[in-house]
Amino acid sequence: MKKILFVSVISLLLFSCSSDEQNEDVINNVPKDGSIESSIKVEHLNDSLDILVTDYKIWKSGNTIKSGQFNDTIPSLGFKEVYDENNNKKTVKRDYDVFISVK
Repeated sequence: MKKILFVSVISLLLFSCSSDEQNEDVINNVPKDGSIESSIKVEHLNDSLDILVTDYKIWKSGNTIKSGQFNDTIPSLGFKEVYDENNNKKTVKRDYDVFISVK
């Protein structure tokens, strides 16, 4: 009897956990009193190469003190086949996933 009660309590706790994750790192406005604003995007150059574009701005006391852009050539990930909403097969270029780690 105690095992059944224990399993049901654990099950209830697991189902009550919310899957609504809020990411604290996502911001809408950059604090301009002292920060580094950076954006990264990947542009397709040709079938075998992509370009990684990194833009940055350095903010101090509400003013941009430095800005710039870096371009790096990276290998393409190739192509993949996907289906659209009408179930038609299309071949599209694969995109990179970008993950940011701040230390």
